[in-house]
Amino acid sequence: MEKEYSNSEKKFMTVEDNELKEMNEDKNSEVETHNCTNVLHNQFLRNISSYFLPPHAPHYRWIFNKINKLVHELNGRKYNFDIDGLIEPVQLTKYSNNGFYSDHIDLGNTYPESDRKLSFTIQLSDSENYDGGNVILKTSHIKNQISKGLGSITFWPSFMLHNVEPITKGNRWSLCGWISGKQFK
Repeated sequence: MEKEYSNSEKKFMTVEDNELKEMNEDKNSEVETHNCTNVLHNQFLRNISSYFLPPHAPHYRWIFNKINKLVHELNGRKYNFDIDGLIEPVQLTKYSNNGFYSDHIDLGNTYPESDRKLSFTIQLSDSENYDGGNVILKTSHIKNQISKGLGSITFWPSFMLHNVEPITKGNRWSLCGWISGKQFK
């Protein structure tokens, strides 16, 4: 049976990943910063630091162009969803000690004219530099751990339940985002 997600061992980023981390330190950058520890009904949902990279900023445009190219190729080959592309800011996320993201789906209509169809994550940290932090995609009773290969990118349908297990040592950096399109019919 074919997996419902697509895992690419192809390197999405090499040198650029360090540039992204350094951009977060730049006080003149257009990056919007959030430290998130959310609680809902006495349960923690996530413990992360996130930075949103706006699609209109010229120095991030290469990221959006590269992701849009990959997703259009993948969508045509695998999903055939009615997509518009990457229109939301992408989320640069740092998971530190005890950082996690509980079970969730990424469906949403952040933009009234478009719904999230595909989600992705790009691994920006060498897995030798941290413990834990596995991204788990869940289908029925099966749990699939996605690649922790530095620079790998994984896409999955946004309606798929997933989580990030707690970090027990070090820091894990990732770049996440959502491909949008007209509502599912």
